[in-house]
Order: sequence, then C-alpha cells, then structure tokens
Amino acid sequence: MKTGKSKTSVTRILLAVLLCAVLALSGCDELLAELEAMEAEESQATLVENSASNSQGNSSNASNSSNSSKTESRTSSETQKDETSTAESSKTESSSAQNESSSDTSEQSSNKESTESSTSDNGKKTSTGKVTSTDPWAGETITVEGYSITTLPDFEGDYYAEINGNVPFFTEEEIAEAKKGAYEYYSPLDELGRCGYAMASLGTELMPTGERGEIYWIHPTGWQKNSGYERSHLIAFQLAGENDNEQNLVTGTHFMNNDGMRPFEEMVGDYVRETDTLVLYRVTPIFRADELVCRGVLMEAMSLHDDGDDILFNIFVFNVFDPSEKTAINYKTGVTYATTDAEGGETSFPEGAATDYYIVNTRSGYFHYSNCDGASSMSEKNRLVFYGTREEAIEAGYTPCPNCNP
Repeated sequence: MKTGKSKTSVTRILLAVLLCAVLALSGCDELLAELEAMEAEESQATLVENSASNSQGNSSNASNSSNSSKTESRTSSETQKDETSTAESSKTESSSAQNESSSDTSEQSSNKESTESSTSDNGKKTSTGKVTSTDPWAGETITVEGYSITTLPDFEGDYYAEINGNVPFFTEEEIAEAKKGAYEYYSPLDELGRCGYAMASLGTELMPTGERGEIYWIHPTGWQKNSGYERSHLIAFQLAGENDNEQNLVTGTHFMNNDGMRPFEEMVGDYVRETDTLVLYRVTPIFRADELVCRGVLMEAMSLHDDGDDILFNIFVFNVFDPSEKTAINYKTGVTYATTDAEGGETSFPEGAATDYYIVNTRSGYFHYSNCDGASSMSEKNRLVFYGTREEAIEAGYTPCPNCNP
C-alpha cells in the first residue's frame, strides 16, 4: 500500500465532512451531492489500486511457491537419483563380492579336487595296469605295475616305512582270485634284466620240504663282488620254495634283506603253517629310471580267510646299508663307496657325477669301467672310485684300461 495517497484521501474526506456540515447547515443540497460523488470516485480508485497491488503480490507468491516446488522437486529427484546410484553401487559391490566369493569357492573347489585327485591316486589301480610314482631321491617318475605310490618315503634310519596307511593295494579281483587256492607268479625280467613284482597266494602246499641250495652263480642287476651285497629273494624261500629263480632275486643289502624283510617273512610263514590258511602276498622292487639296483621293496600281505583281520601290512623296506657302515650305493651301477658322514646308504651317487665315474687301481694307475674284469678283481685296498669325465681322469694322471678302453 502507498502511504502518500492514503494521507491525502483522509484529508480530503475530513474536509468534505467539514464542508458538508457547513453546507447542511446552509441548506446547499447540490453541493453536498457533488462532494459525495467525488468521495465515491476516490474510494473506487483506491479499491482498484489495492486490487492490483494484491494481484502482483499473489503472483509473486505463486512464483516463489512454484520455484520452491521446482526446487523441492529437483532436490527430491536428485535425492532419488543419489539413492538409486547408491543402491546400484551397493548392488554392484554386492555382485562383486559375490563374484569374488564365487571365485574363491571355485578356487577352493579346484584345490580340493586337485588334492582329492592326488590322494585318490595313491593306491588306485589304473585301466592300463601301469601307474607312475614319484621317487623322492631324484624327483623323477618311475613305473610300477598294477597300482601306484604317490610318494616314496625318505630314509630316516628305520628299516621300513608304512605305505597307504599300512593297507595293501590289492584289488577285489586279486583277492577273489587268491581265495580260490594257492598259486605263485614271478614277473619276467625287463629289458635291463631287472625283476618285476612277485605275487602269491601263500599256502602250506607251496612251502619247501627240503634245505635251500646254493645260488652264488646268480648275478642280479647291479651285483658287485665284494661290495657287501646279498642276493635277496622277493618271496622268501621259506614261503614258496623258490631258490635260484632269477626272476625272484635282486641285489640287496643285509640291512634290507635280513633286518628289514625277514621279520615280516617269518610272521607270514608262521601264520600260514599254524592256521593252514591262505595269505595274499606281493613284493615289488622299486627301481628309479634305468637304475640297476632297486631303492627298496614294497611288501604287501593280507590274510584271506578273515579279510585281513590277522595279517595286513603294506611297507616299503629301504635298500640301504646300515648307517653305521658309512657306505653308500650308486644305484645306477651298484658300485658302493665309503662316505665320510653317518648318513649311510640312502645317499646315492654324488651330485653331478651320476654318469661319469670310473674305478681306479691306485697301484697300477689304470682306470676302468665298473663292469670291467679288472675293476671286479682288484684288491679293495687299491680300489678308488673316481668321479669325473674321461678327460679329467687322464688329467689327474690315470691311464685308460687297455681292455675296457673307457
């Protein structure tokens, strides 16, 4: 509202009222009517002006209200957008976490399957009848007929170590066949002349009735004269009566043959004789690659009439010298050599010299291949194992043997 115009109107009205009073007293009716008309026009103008002012105010309020509504709408929309973005981000993070969890689960599942595969490999018969196993001494692969050993144990001073929880690798078919009656089987020699496994369903009918004969003319692979070896039966003579069967004899140490294998052979023999029942029995020599001397033998046995309640074992017997003898074996050739420590037989040929070595006669100065007659017949006091190449032996002052010409 405009203050100046309002004051003027009031003044005019007061003057008009005063004048009317005077005129009324004087009786001037015409003048009074004119003044009332002027007052009505002034009042109408004031009403129009106030109406316009109110209309502008309402328009301004409506505009403010509209702007406020728009602001609130935009704010609400942005808030909704933010909430949607947050929800999507949360969903993405949840999906990512779920994928990571799924990936972890998948990886764990893969690791589990790999472990289960590795575990089930131990003792699982293959469709081909041939399986591979890892040799702990060299990390290479060897082949065993009929069953698998995932890892052979390391020698830690004991004669033997239990394999597969001391449970044999016999299949149901092998057990069923063995229950039919006594039999014995000896694998043919391989291309290197080495023994394979020997297996039998042992009964009293297979056991010998006479004394054991001589076997000194048998030379198993890796045999070396005067090296402390014994001709070791896979299936003992007392169990099946096999004596000079070359498919049943390997080059072994007294530590393996007498101290490691014999107690189990006697246990099985005594059981069969006392109960007159069958025992399924298998002995497998374990060779690494093309080595001629086995690293040890796997011995398995199971009493058949009670499904293994009385007799059940699966052991690996180490083919090593007693650690106190301080003698080690070159399993590739059978040559033995003295060690300077107490680790003994498990230690094979020194690293870096697995193929290059010669037998030196320190008296004559000749060096020989290990299978040369000159190497086999020389005196132990003159015997030296030289680890190195032919050129290195000559540079060391030794002369090649004229017979084997190394």
